[in-house]
Amino acid sequence: MDLSGSDPGVTYRLGVHEEGDDTFCVEVEVQMADSVDSVDGSSHTLSFGAHIGSQLYIVDVNTTVSRDNMEKPDLILTANVTNATDIYTQG
Repeated sequence: MDLSGSDPGVTYRLGVHEEGDDTFCVEVEVQMADSVDSVDGSSHTLSFGAHIGSQLYIVDVNTTVSRDNMEKPDLILTANVTNATDIYTQG
């Protein structure tokens, strides 16, 4: 995470502070495992924590599962052959 653009209070000290200068934003994408608990419409609580200085902040976010029964597996398969003795013939 690149925080080089964060405002460590400089705009406040210069008297040009604007709304959002000290806002820290994080975007999270959550993918639930396919299980009996993750059915369409089920509610779950996700907890996110941030340790900033000597403070620990924890936020609970309520989420609802949305499934349309059109989910398809997304598989990525890779293979590397490094030794010819690892190749076998069926039969």
